[in-house]
Amino acid sequence: MGYTNLGPTDLGRTAVLTSYISEGGQLMGRFIQRAGLSGAFEWQNLPEDWYRQIFDPFTRAARTEPFFIAATREPGRRRDPCTTP
Repeated sequence: MGYTNLGPTDLGRTAVLTSYISEGGQLMGRFIQRAGLSGAFEWQNLPEDWYRQIFDPFTRAARTEPFFIAATREPGRRRDPCTTP
């Protein structure tokens, strides 16, 4: 199974803002329409059959369904990253 080094995703904050400006050019207000976190992950040595059976369906669902990526710092503890306990 492949592994990745997960960086600090809390530093990858993203937001879509809407600003309201008066006719005179003054800022009247700003609103957050959407906010989230952005990060990049790179995996290596994933078996092709595992990718096709588990990871590919996950990536398709992740386009419209919420998800999270969790990492453990406990040595020797392994868990399939696309399943629940």
